[in-house]
Amino acid sequence: MKAYIVAGIRSQYVKIASLNVAIEKFNSANNNPIIPVYINTGQHYDHELAKQYIEEFGIHFDNDFTSTYSDLNPMTILGEMIIKLNNYFISIQDRNAIVLIFGDANTTLAGAIAASKARLKIAHIEAGVRCGNIKQTEEQNRVCADHLADFRFSVSPHDLINLQSEGLRDSSFWVGDIVYDLIKYLDPDIKPGIQGLQIEDYILMTMHREENVLSDKILRSIIGFLSGYPRPVVFITHPRTRKRLVALDLDKAQNIYYSESLTYKQMLSAIKGARFIVTDSGGMQRETFYLNKRSLVRQDQPFSPNLIEAGINKQIYSDIQSLTSSFEWIETKVENELIPQNTDHGDGSAAIKILHILSKALK
Repeated sequence: MKAYIVAGIRSQYVKIASLNVAIEKFNSANNNPIIPVYINTGQHYDHELAKQYIEEFGIHFDNDFTSTYSDLNPMTILGEMIIKLNNYFISIQDRNAIVLIFGDANTTLAGAIAASKARLKIAHIEAGVRCGNIKQTEEQNRVCADHLADFRFSVSPHDLINLQSEGLRDSSFWVGDIVYDLIKYLDPDIKPGIQGLQIEDYILMTMHREENVLSDKILRSIIGFLSGYPRPVVFITHPRTRKRLVALDLDKAQNIYYSESLTYKQMLSAIKGARFIVTDSGGMQRETFYLNKRSLVRQDQPFSPNLIEAGINKQIYSDIQSLTSSFEWIETKVENELIPQNTDHGDGSAAIKILHILSKALK
């Protein structure tokens, strides 16, 4: 079976790394191996957002569209990405080949449209996530990808219910999170902490989504609150976030240590050594849980509501009352309570389950 694996942003490179481990394991135990073909759309094109992760995981792309676009406007990249992928897919002679796409980026949408037009089978990994706002770019991408896919693999039972409610019950499977697979694989070698800061004392923070970064009110409120907090804050900043912080004169706030992107393993070390995490990243909400940490989630509609409902993470808003009560809540939880057990995201074997389902179905 040939699997054409499409990625273009750094969170998808992480998922490729997890899939690589599973493919090696699958092929060593089966006479009919899976042959992966890796395609990089180049949606993330600079070293910080892309090449750093590609190099860290030693990913070799058979086809790479990075730096081949006529300009860097996101819509131009999306349109040309669909054309480039479709031109490649229609050259594939094997009708039993399958295209694997991840998550909810523009790369996901482009892969789904291009493969569908080329009449190739599609597997969408991390399917069924819904925030309820179809005007949001990621929601548009994930809904379209799910409805074009032939196979849908969800991280949690909650996501599977979302798929079933949209009439996508057939060929939808709850397998767990392939990122959890990778973290379990890497965890024994990950040492906790960031140099110069005491373990279990600092707060780790990331923020990059438009709903937060483009809001002067939200950025000023959260940065203002954290600048007076009694623990140091390490703020890992996305390039777009840094530009906004500079524009609002928030890039030199006291008590906050600003850092550019870390490698994935460095980020896991930072999570592992933090007291707790403040984030708007859908992936990081889950990664912190896998490393036995709690998160305060700044999303209007959290991507992992099951972790909030279970009392593991907490959704926060930008008003001072919400920030004060939420930080008091998490400090108390960290100090006094163990994180509840939760198996919604699988047992660390999601990727190998995906490969077995696809291999059996396509045979």
